[in-house]
Amino acid sequence: MPARASVIVPTRDRASYLDVALASVAPQAAACGAEVIVVDDGPGERTRAVTARHGARYVAHTTSRGLNAARNTGIAQA
Repeated sequence: MPARASVIVPTRDRASYLDVALASVAPQAAACGAEVIVVDDGPGERTRAVTARHGARYVAHTTSRGLNAARNTGIAQA
């Protein structure tokens, strides 16, 4: 069954804060049948690992393109 909604989390170089945010968001999204998409604007392995630990989908830009581009990428992936 496809997700009923998507929660898009744009991020860049903040794996520790992302871990805190996903610890809160991921269980709530799962309870509602929503997916969580993390868009990494300047990819890093720590961010990928945090995303995987919380069961979210990871999408990365190869180079930094800015917050609005990360949001748009998340929308396109949803």
